Amino acid sequence: MAGPMCHSSLDLAINIYTDPTLLDVAGALAALPDLSLHDSGQVNILV
Repeated sequence: MAGPMCHSSLDLAINIYTDPTLLDVAGALAALPDLSLHDSGQVNILV
């Protein structure tokens, strides 16, 4: 049994309340630190 104000499953909450068009994936990736093992001076960004 779910608690007060809870959904019965995480899948239900994610599919109903998450709008993928509002997620800033490119911004989130750009905010990550550089973790490259070598400094080639070249930046590869996957968008």
